[in-house]
Amino acid sequence: MTDLHHKIILNNNVEYVFDKLFAHPEYREWSSAFKLGYDYEGVLQQGEELFFRDKMKNGMICLVSDYQINKSIEFTHLTAVTDGEHFNHQPGNFERYTFTNLSDDLMMLDIHLRLPGDWAEMMTPMWEDAVSIIIELFDNDYLL
Repeated sequence: MTDLHHKIILNNNVEYVFDKLFAHPEYREWSSAFKLGYDYEGVLQQGEELFFRDKMKNGMICLVSDYQINKSIEFTHLTAVTDGEHFNHQPGNFERYTFTNLSDDLMMLDIHLRLPGDWAEMMTPMWEDAVSIIIELFDNDYLL
C-alpha cells in the first residue's frame, strides 16, 4: 500500500469548502481530472455507500466511513466496477479529507489516500491535476 498526501492551504472558510467540495457541480469539475463526466450516486452520509462513476458506469463503490460536518469525510474503497463486473479491493484502501481552520478565512484541506502501489502510481498525476482545480475553485485569492 502507498499513502498519498495533498495538503492545500486555501483562502476560504472551512464551512464553504466542506459544503461545496462534494456538491455535484463542483465535484464534477474537480473530478474531471480523473475522467471527464465523473460523478457519484448516493447520499453523502456516514454509513451510506456511494458509487463514484464515469458516464459508462465504471468506477468505485465506497462506504462513507466517516462524516463529521466541517471536520472530515472518509471513504473506504469496497469494489471497483468495470463493464458491469465488480472487483473487490484489498482491505485498507481509503480516501480521507480533513478540513482545518487556520484563521477566519484561511483553512487547510488535507487529502490522504491509501492505495495499492500500482494504483498510486497511476493516480498521482491525476490527483495533482485535481488539486490544481480545487485551488482554482475554492481559493479566494486565486479567484481575484
